[in-house]
Amino acid sequence: MYEFLESLDTSVLMVEDTSRNPEANTFYYIQLLIESLNRMARLDVAIDSLEQRMPVELFRVVEKSHIEVDQRHPSAIRNNAKAAQAQVNYPNARDDQRTLVLHDLLATLYAKLEAIAEGHRVAHDVISGISKREKLGDSGRLTRGFEELWKLYQSEIFKLAELDMRSTDLATEREDLEFILKASVPGLVSSGLQNSVKSAEDNIMPDRSATGHKLLVTPSVFNMAILLPPSLSFLTRLRDVVPRTADIEFSTLTAFLDDFLVNVFYPQLEETIVDQCAQAFVEADAFQEDPKWRLQSQKPILKGTLKFHGLIEAFCRMLDHLPHDQAFSQLILTQTRTYYDKCHDWYNALVARGQLNSEAKRSPKMAAALADQGEVSDLAQRLSIAEREDRQALIEQETTLLLKITSSRPIEDADVSFDRRSIAGLCLLYSSLRWLAAKISKLRYISDHAVDSSRRSSRQNHHHRRWTIAGGPDPLSDTVYLPLNQETAETFDATVASYHRLAAVVLRTLHLEIRCRFIHGTTKALRAPYLLEQPYNDPDTSILALNTDLIAFDETIAVHLQQRPYIYMTNGLAHLTDQALTQNAGLIHGMNSNGCNRMQLNVLVLQQNLKNIAADTSLARAARFYELFEQGPDAIIDAAQENLFPEDQLKVMMRLCVAARAGEARSGMQQALQKGLDEYLELLSSTYSKK
Repeated sequence: MYEFLESLDTSVLMVEDTSRNPEANTFYYIQLLIESLNRMARLDVAIDSLEQRMPVELFRVVEKSHIEVDQRHPSAIRNNAKAAQAQVNYPNARDDQRTLVLHDLLATLYAKLEAIAEGHRVAHDVISGISKREKLGDSGRLTRGFEELWKLYQSEIFKLAELDMRSTDLATEREDLEFILKASVPGLVSSGLQNSVKSAEDNIMPDRSATGHKLLVTPSVFNMAILLPPSLSFLTRLRDVVPRTADIEFSTLTAFLDDFLVNVFYPQLEETIVDQCAQAFVEADAFQEDPKWRLQSQKPILKGTLKFHGLIEAFCRMLDHLPHDQAFSQLILTQTRTYYDKCHDWYNALVARGQLNSEAKRSPKMAAALADQGEVSDLAQRLSIAEREDRQALIEQETTLLLKITSSRPIEDADVSFDRRSIAGLCLLYSSLRWLAAKISKLRYISDHAVDSSRRSSRQNHHHRRWTIAGGPDPLSDTVYLPLNQETAETFDATVASYHRLAAVVLRTLHLEIRCRFIHGTTKALRAPYLLEQPYNDPDTSILALNTDLIAFDETIAVHLQQRPYIYMTNGLAHLTDQALTQNAGLIHGMNSNGCNRMQLNVLVLQQNLKNIAADTSLARAARFYELFEQGPDAIIDAAQENLFPEDQLKVMMRLCVAARAGEARSGMQQALQKGLDEYLELLSSTYSKK
């Protein structure tokens, strides 16, 4: 075209070269026809007929393009691909059937539209030259054909005319705009504003769109990522075809696209994001383990988390082809916050105490209450990140504080209703939150071209946006990011931080859950009767139940947690058990030799089960403490002199020991034993007072 226009000379009357085939050169043929019509005084009639036929002919061009693409990509193949990828919303591979079909359609259609535009450009320049040569007064009427074509292109592809936000026809313009994008090139934009009718044919792709063109792919907002690059490339080339003398304002291109994105595409995108994310949130198995977690994570994670992340990545990949409008990015941020709220609600459900009255507000179990805030929470958090050399001191502080709190507020059965599924659920929630936070963090990108259409200043200056089809990441590459400005980046960072905080709370809850269970189990064991008439070869039932829960807890966290959080869960349990069995010995109402033997069996069984978790576990302190019962008061005094146990614990053991001997003695000896107990207790006090 450019070579023809450079050699075009309309200042002299054209003389046909009868030696050449006029149809061999399209542009030469156009000039010959126009010159002939002008000589016949029929040029104005021909131009009027051309304008009248143009919409129909352009429709046929679009229809023929659809038919050609449909023949190259048969419906059976597309429908099979659709069935195979029913859960895939975004074209995630270069050979994705939807991607191939849309690229083929756009390439075919735009090539034809560009050829038509070139023909009209030649016609425009030839008519303009004739008008100038023959000094026609109303040349504008004869050269308006390209303007009419331009308007039709606006309707068939994008309506390029600038949309005045103050126009009284705004509503009509928007409706036309929406209709054009949904109907003229079917499959490019989903119809989010119309209610779909559920029928038996829901699983069959409709054969025709609203305009009668064959529907080649399933409508989806994700098609926008495929639409924009070739469309922008076409419009860029078209700018060079448009004659400079035409009454067309080229700056309306970006202004139109911005307005389309804000007023038409944005509501559809918002609806799609909300609907699809909501579906990921509320599905029955959303908070169940994903059977395919190994493809994405080192440890099991929630099915809903995987699906939600896939949606977020798909939306971010699509937004990469749009102006970096923070209104779009904010949609993603809103959903990430919504997912946090869903996870927090799920956490609350997992840690809630059982209630007899269903209408009463469910309070959290003690472990969850302690993990939320307070001194125990702070110690547990410090312990979770402590280095090896600092752990023991923190373990001792935590144990002391837990035993102090639980002595003033005893742990109830409702606080430790141990459920393996709940423990697994907490582990899954922790791993999922950590995994999702790490994945989402990689999406963070501060864009130099970020704008915000939700603000008045941005709306007034939307034409300053930068539209480009080169230099950006490949839409089908592995590079995915969410464009942000400084303000939305702060919101993004706060959301990611909230994921980490909730994950930390979940981990502390698990850490304190098993400790509360141990304190509760040992407390019940100490309250059991130990004035036994016969020996027992089995430990107390509370100890057996505690061991069962310990095994289940260990098996569950071993599967669901990595090594560091696993160590955080199990490290220090032996120290806690040792302290609980000695510090709470005052709960024992009485003990004899058979009872002491059973208590020592309790200690041995607990130690053996703890060894299955940590080989170097030892409850030697608790074992030594209860050996003093059999060794008698003098051994207790010796232990005080060696400072093996605190004074109050040895006084408890002294009372148990003397009371057992008083129970076995004759009535005349009981008064003497009581006097001896007072002397022993005084001796213990004096022993510790000297230190």
